[in-house]
Amino acid sequence: MKARNVRGAMFAAGSAFSAAGAFRQVKKARDERDKLLLVNALANALVVVTSIVLAYRAFRNKGAS
Repeated sequence: MKARNVRGAMFAAGSAFSAAGAFRQVKKARDERDKLLLVNALANALVVVTSIVLAYRAFRNKGAS
């Protein structure tokens, strides 16, 4: 297995765990009506989006190692 495939798989797995955590944080923030916690949850959601884009790029780039 090539390094880019391993890297992409790791980004994808990390994204899945992060997405679950961000979802729980958003739900908790909405239940508690905590604006600061909601901002933190949205920032974590941006991390998830970034990880997904990096995973896509790792799988797409054939020349990356």
